[in-house]
Amino acid sequence: MASVTRPGAQAQHNTLSVATLRRILRYEPGFNHRMEDLLTATASHLPRVIARHVVESPTSGPLALPLEGTVMFADIDGFTPLSERFAEVASQEGAEELTELVNRFLEILITTTIPYGGDIQKFGGDAGMLLFTGENHALRAATAALKVQEAMANQMGEVNTSLGSFPLQIAIGLGTGRMVGMGLGNRAGREWLLMGDPLAAMGRAQNAAPTGGVVMDATTAQVCGGAVDCEPLGDDLHLVKQVREPPGFHALPPIPGPPQLQEIEHLIWLLSKMDALSPYLAPDLLKQLTTTTNPTQVQTWSEHRYVTILMLSLANLPDITVYWDDPEALRQAVDVPNSIFMQARDIVYRYDGIVNKIGASPQGAYLMVLFGAPNSHEDDPLRAVLAALELQEQWADAPLRIGINSGFVFAGDVGTAERREYTVMGDTVNLAYRLMSVCPPGEVWLGPNTARHHTITRRIEGAFGQPRKFKGKRYAIAPFIARSKRQMLSDAETEAIP
Repeated sequence: MASVTRPGAQAQHNTLSVATLRRILRYEPGFNHRMEDLLTATASHLPRVIARHVVESPTSGPLALPLEGTVMFADIDGFTPLSERFAEVASQEGAEELTELVNRFLEILITTTIPYGGDIQKFGGDAGMLLFTGENHALRAATAALKVQEAMANQMGEVNTSLGSFPLQIAIGLGTGRMVGMGLGNRAGREWLLMGDPLAAMGRAQNAAPTGGVVMDATTAQVCGGAVDCEPLGDDLHLVKQVREPPGFHALPPIPGPPQLQEIEHLIWLLSKMDALSPYLAPDLLKQLTTTTNPTQVQTWSEHRYVTILMLSLANLPDITVYWDDPEALRQAVDVPNSIFMQARDIVYRYDGIVNKIGASPQGAYLMVLFGAPNSHEDDPLRAVLAALELQEQWADAPLRIGINSGFVFAGDVGTAERREYTVMGDTVNLAYRLMSVCPPGEVWLGPNTARHHTITRRIEGAFGQPRKFKGKRYAIAPFIARSKRQMLSDAETEAIP
């Protein structure tokens, strides 16, 4: 989709900045090279499809790109009990060990799929979603999926850790068709999100996939034609057995470099591209990149911290793929989901939470919010619950599903030079997601650590639900269902919560 910029803005920027830029380059002769490295590192943390578009056509408003291709979702079976064990020991060494395992999985996804045009859209530690576009996208996706399974079996079929050996296998689902990619937010922060029927088909396929298997929906199988041998599973799903006619390699299109410019104009170009790309980065990550000596050098890092996680289902976002072939209508339609995202983000900000990412899963998109990072408060669990209750009140006509959990998480930057991802992971994150996934619309479910926090017991009305089993958990858990804020004579025990 074409982007629009304000006429004369670039010329005005050049005129106002040139004297200052000359001084910067005089005192820092290598500044342009430093900015080139920073731009490369920043772009490597974004899906190629959005990084390329933003560099080519920066825009200040929301973005909607019509796309056609195949999406892949790969999820590790066995990672939840592994992360649960590491959460029990709660150490920096454990964070580094878990991050190393996650890095190995992401490296397999990147190096195995990128020759076939695989573009990682989202990565959550134990799962990743990729997009394949262009000629033969479905066949390339199927081939890459089988290659990923082969690499996982050979390299991570059983991993040895300080806590013992753990078997790891993945299940992969594929869906094909028309989608819309949305860049939501503004310069204070942006998020990239894919939507469309292929993602739902991918989710159904992944849920039906056996560990170690690849399942595709009927559309993907039809597009692949006779080049793929499949076994019918029912419900228009097919288990991939082999690719009889492997496709050739298909490189991702490169991100455009700067034109031939004088030194100052070159710096202005670099700054404008950084301004367009950096809002898509998590605040912690941007700080890390700008303070490291060489941002392009692959440095896997991680930290162990205590936070409260809020997961918000985005299943109620309006489907704008109906405007796929009408550029003007699509441009106008994206304003609605953008407004919803901005309102939700503003509510989160009021309680000093941060939007970590819009994630993707077989059940649909979700918003992941952190309380306690980078700024921590004694009452972070209460802040998260109050934000959740306000979110429910804001969208009373379209009830939301929200899960909240508190505990230690592992936050780190993982990947390769071609593609990196900042991810927050661990058992705390997994349970928050499970709570969101199963709670009824209009309810807020809390995990045990959040429910037991003294600010919750004093300030929040609610009741415990029936104990139930959650995927990956050894014991049944009774979620606490938060209903309302308890009226108090004084709010002195909170830290300036609205």
